[in-house]
Amino acid sequence: PIKLEFEKVYFPYLLISKKRYAGLYWTNPEKFDKMDTKGIETVRRDNCLLVKNLVTECLHKILVDRDVPGAVQYVKNTISDLLMNRVDLSLLVITKGLTKTGEDYAVKAAHVELAER
Repeated sequence: PIKLEFEKVYFPYLLISKKRYAGLYWTNPEKFDKMDTKGIETVRRDNCLLVKNLVTECLHKILVDRDVPGAVQYVKNTISDLLMNRVDLSLLVITKGLTKTGEDYAVKAAHVELAER
């Protein structure tokens, strides 16, 4: 016989695609440990802080509060704030780093060109 050991439970669980999911992580039946996200904008480094905050808040409303209409309204309000220039520009910055000198890159990406200027 094969013995299986309990590891963890995700409930509720939002599967977006392969290797991209979010859910409430439970290791005991009383209370969830944390909201766990993998592969989506909350953990990716190639997005601005506004997107990370937006996705985190929406996931909290959907998974913890079970308030899908509230999440939709939050997104609409954030888009409205963005269109009305009521968002701090520091939330829209995406940072990139260079690991080599400019000459060492075979194909120069936009951030490499910008760094050389």
